[in-house]
Amino acid sequence: MKNNMTVRMLSIIAAATVLAGCEVSRDGSGITDGGYDGGGAGGRYLADGVANIWVDPDGCQHWYIDDGIEGYMSPRLNRDGTPRCQDDRGEIVLKDGTTMMTEQEPVLPTT
Repeated sequence: MKNNMTVRMLSIIAAATVLAGCEVSRDGSGITDGGYDGGGAGGRYLADGVANIWVDPDGCQHWYIDDGIEGYMSPRLNRDGTPRCQDDRGEIVLKDGTTMMTEQEPVLPTT
């Protein structure tokens, strides 16, 4: 009986210790969701990052930014508000200007 009670108490203390770590923020303010990410290169915020361009299988461009924790994407628009599309499909344009091909959509045979 005494062993069972000791194991139970140690389990409760271990669970409380693990869960207590979930309530502490990085800056010690006690606020766990500050509305910004601490990830990314050099600890920069997501807003300070550089957006890349992704070309979808339909040939339309999208801005995307991702720091590894969360990411955002929005369509790239021309000045008149129409989506910016091109004929080169399924490639990603990286920050340094290089392109990387993505998987193409399958083309169904015409009958």
